[in-house]
Amino acid sequence: MERENIAGLARLPGASQYLTLTVWESFLQSDLGIQHRFTRMFPDLLRLPYLRRLQHLKLWTLEVRRVRADLIEVYKIIYRIS
Repeated sequence: MERENIAGLARLPGASQYLTLTVWESFLQSDLGIQHRFTRMFPDLLRLPYLRRLQHLKLWTLEVRRVRADLIEVYKIIYRIS
């Protein structure tokens, strides 16, 4: 993102929370290991690949969950919802 875009975004209400999401990205990498381990707790699904286990458990991938959370945050910023 260009500097002027970030400066413009920073003026919006709630933008500070949105801008800090990128800082937390590296900490969220451990979540992937947790979700992998969780899906392996079901003996019937143990031999399936990770994405098939998610489908059987009706779970979203972490990437989809993060994009969804980002979209929700942007919506809250735009409509000034706390």
